[in-house]
Amino acid sequence: MVKHFQQMPRGFYWSCLLAFVLVGAFYARGAFRESILDTFTCAGQVVLDGADPYRTEPLRTCERERSDSKRSENGDAVEPAPLPGYALAPFALLSKLPRKVEHAVFPALLLGAVILACVAIAKLTTFSFPALLVVFAPTTFLNILYGENTLFAVAGIALAGLAVSRRQYVLAAVAASCSMVQPHIGLVSCLALFLWVPRTRRSLLLCGVLAAALSVAMLGVERNIEYFRLALPGQALSEVYADDQYSLTRMLFLLGVSPALAIQLGSVSYVVMAIFGVWLAKRVSDTLNAPEFIPLLPAAAVLLGGTFVHDVQMSLAIPCAVVLACRARTHKWLAWFALPLVAGLFDQPIWRPWLLRLAPFAAVPFLTKERWSRHLSASGAAAAIAICALFVGSALRQPIAAPIPMPADLLDGRRIASDAWGAYLRSQDPPPSKSPEEWIQRVPTWLGLICILVVAAGQLKERRGADRELEEFTLA
Repeated sequence: MVKHFQQMPRGFYWSCLLAFVLVGAFYARGAFRESILDTFTCAGQVVLDGADPYRTEPLRTCERERSDSKRSENGDAVEPAPLPGYALAPFALLSKLPRKVEHAVFPALLLGAVILACVAIAKLTTFSFPALLVVFAPTTFLNILYGENTLFAVAGIALAGLAVSRRQYVLAAVAASCSMVQPHIGLVSCLALFLWVPRTRRSLLLCGVLAAALSVAMLGVERNIEYFRLALPGQALSEVYADDQYSLTRMLFLLGVSPALAIQLGSVSYVVMAIFGVWLAKRVSDTLNAPEFIPLLPAAAVLLGGTFVHDVQMSLAIPCAVVLACRARTHKWLAWFALPLVAGLFDQPIWRPWLLRLAPFAAVPFLTKERWSRHLSASGAAAAIAICALFVGSALRQPIAAPIPMPADLLDGRRIASDAWGAYLRSQDPPPSKSPEEWIQRVPTWLGLICILVVAAGQLKERRGADRELEEFTLA
């Protein structure tokens, strides 16, 4: 036990204490809305009551009872919980707690997940643990603010990377399976491990069987079928109108493409990026002798494009970006350029906390441990791009349009909750939006994701060059 504690990264204890104090201070000031947490716990409560968590009722009634006055202003709208049965199980347990206790416990759990992810990354890279916590500051704040579950997936993917690098294959499989709380992102990491690390297959299959059994136990067969047949397609359609989306589907819709076609093209792009990410992960792993990229890289790849990519999910690219900045043999400066771009969030209004936005840029010197270098120059250039996008986007912000009436038939309690949610989103933001703000403020993040893939692919070119030199030496 003593040896285990001695192996913690330097600065672990004081930085964790400071992080919990800061989160506690924000909580005490009422800074965290945790509205998504209310949605998930309501879905869990509905499951325990034997009702359907994917229908508008009784989910809507529960949300009104558990949430603050801001949600009641949405009229008959309801926010859906598009999670599979196994992912609703923890929220069913959480729903048994009083709301105040639940809202205090969940931020602590999310912060614990970030700490676990940072420990794993620090052990993979030898980077400063406190600096890694600072890198995660913007996405951690946003996830806690709304009560999202993304940070559990981040911890799972980071821990899977560390475990597979240490040949702890059962732990790698279990950790990657935990990332399936974000199914469309965790799936590609699990697939990469299953294909390229044969010794994880048995554990992955066992975790899959257990998850399926838990889903059936929670919802029954019929509602699990309903999840795939109605809830997921309905959620994809409703989120076309969400202004916090980074997906290809949303961007095509803003260009005038019909929602149905935009969803189809977004789905195709997801499959393409998943295949590319899984393939590239294996090649980079072999080139750099770094098997941790097998679960890390696919998760970052599928964030580019797709049908359902929220701002809170960008935290899933950070582990790959950090490890790539450490391990890359070529184009390393570009990895340092990408890291703060994916770690910062620039689609939020300009009056949100500035220190959190700039935190990843400020952390880079402590990660590189250099006063000035090409890496810091790249990070500085990234900061300039991000700040420009933030100011220009905010300057071009248009007045919020007056809400339009929601169709009464879509608000019927017997319908899928995503129907009412889509009606609410359309009423708040009549499509398609003509403001360039949404495009401009997403450019830094998209650029960061592209740079991650460019750096990863660049490692293969370095390997080909080394193989060519070896061949020429052998012939000589």
